[in-house]
Amino acid sequence: MPTALTMCWLALAAIHIPPTLVAVWPPLIERLYGVNPDGTLGLLLMHRGVLFMAVAGLCILAACRPSYRRVAAAVTATSILSFVGLYGVAGLPEGPIRQIAAVDMAALVPLVVVARHVTKSQPRRKS
Repeated sequence: MPTALTMCWLALAAIHIPPTLVAVWPPLIERLYGVNPDGTLGLLLMHRGVLFMAVAGLCILAACRPSYRRVAAAVTATSILSFVGLYGVAGLPEGPIRQIAAVDMAALVPLVVVARHVTKSQPRRKS
């Protein structure tokens, strides 16, 4: 049976998977983001989808391999915290982006769990 920690890693992966789908199915860009997938912004969102594949993949790897947890926590925290921060700086805009922000804010719970575990259980490497 998976542990709570493993479930947190898998939850973080699951949160990052929907945006990855736009990389392989561009019409989803309009539904998720309210943006025309054919323009420059659509291209940037497809690229974002590819980057989210890397984040989701790292989270899945961290769920299975403890040695990847420190880097996965850093990358995932950067993804989530940067968006939440930028969303706040932008004045909490409405529209489809608000739902994305709500999901990222909900992701703070499993993120805190994995971050606490990483900082407590893995000694830092000496330089």
